[in-house]
Amino acid sequence: MYGEHSMYLTSGVGGGTTGLALAAATGINAMAAVLMAVTVLFTTMLLVRIVRRGARLRR
Repeated sequence: MYGEHSMYLTSGVGGGTTGLALAAATGINAMAAVLMAVTVLFTTMLLVRIVRRGARLRR
């Protein structure tokens, strides 16, 4: 059980590292990529909240 979990974790870390290396190779700063991801996530959450509030007001 533990071995399986550690294998998933290792592959996840490896995948993340590969993604960062790829981003750095293509000229995208890793920090900029993280900031962009956070911004997209925040915007999505905000839009969902607005849509839900609008749906609640219509009912």
